[in-house]
Amino acid sequence: MTRPLAQFGVPGVGLLAVLGGAMMNLRARRATAQGEREADHGHDAAPTAIASKLPDELPRHRFGMRFLHWFNL
Repeated sequence: MTRPLAQFGVPGVGLLAVLGGAMMNLRARRATAQGEREADHGHDAAPTAIASKLPDELPRHRFGMRFLHWFNL
C-alpha cells in the first residue's frame, strides 16, 4: 500500500516544490530588475551614492519562500 505512494507521491511533491521555488525565484528576479530600472533612470551613480541606498536591514522573505526553505531543509 505504501509503495505506490512512495513511487508517485514523493516525486510528485518534490517536483511541485522545485517548480514552485523556480517560479518564485523568477518572480523575485523580475521584481528586483523592475525596481532597479525605476531607481536607475539611466544615470551612472558614484559608489558612495550606491552605498547610501543600501538598506539597514534585509527584507524578510514572504511565507511561500520561507516554507520552501524549511521544506528543502
